[in-house]
Amino acid sequence: MGRDRVPRHPLQNLTEGLGLKAAVLLSCFLYGLVHAFNPDAGLLSTAIIVLFGFLRIYGYLSTQQLWLPMGMHIGWNFFQGPMFGYAASGQDSSISLLEHTGAGPDWWTGGAFGPEASLITIPVLDLALGAMWAWARRRA
Repeated sequence: MGRDRVPRHPLQNLTEGLGLKAAVLLSCFLYGLVHAFNPDAGLLSTAIIVLFGFLRIYGYLSTQQLWLPMGMHIGWNFFQGPMFGYAASGQDSSISLLEHTGAGPDWWTGGAFGPEASLITIPVLDLALGAMWAWARRRA
């Protein structure tokens, strides 16, 4: 790669070839598909992970920088596992600051997969999207 060439990430390449909407949809679908093979994954967890993919892409598109989606991913997994003791995308955390026992149906608690398989996560994603939208709008 020459000095004048800046590395590009896959979303930029997909957008150039397919257009933004198709690139976002394909990226979110692939993000969900990768997580669909995690332990205890199911249709609900995969669908919610697709929404997480959209949240992270929106974070990138709002800033044109990768720090926001990367920080969201690292922060979510860190607080979910080592801090609060939940499974993160089906991966159990062996060490956590807090211990708890979940009570209720899996669609509510996320079950063994973790909060990404819980319907409660959808309003959290909506709030995060709204906050990013407001922040990006204020910045512009």
